[in-house]
Amino acid sequence: RLSQLEALGGGGGAWLERGSLGEVRDGIRGYSLAGRLNEALAAYRALMARFPAHVTREDLYLGAMAAKSVGELELAVTWLSAHLDARGWSSASGLSFLGTLLAELSRPHLAARVFAA
Repeated sequence: RLSQLEALGGGGGAWLERGSLGEVRDGIRGYSLAGRLNEALAAYRALMARFPAHVTREDLYLGAMAAKSVGELELAVTWLSAHLDARGWSSASGLSFLGTLLAELSRPHLAARVFAA
């Protein structure tokens, strides 16, 4: 399916700009499974920009993980914070992930506050 979508877009990511919600989600899955994390992140960006009403808490969390994996820590913090806003700030895994991101961003005081929560 991923190769079909890429062929429709002329071999690039142009299909992300005009594909359906289902096609963008297929792209996220395909790129993620193929280990193509930069492309997966691009697909998450397209999902969140083009279909904001359909973004789930899981999209935010997995998008944050993809962003962290390619070194986009600020974006990961933004999406993870939105995930925690939607899920509730009592998520131990979400808070641990956020604390780790803040520590990696050299914000030890914020990280300590998150870990203490």
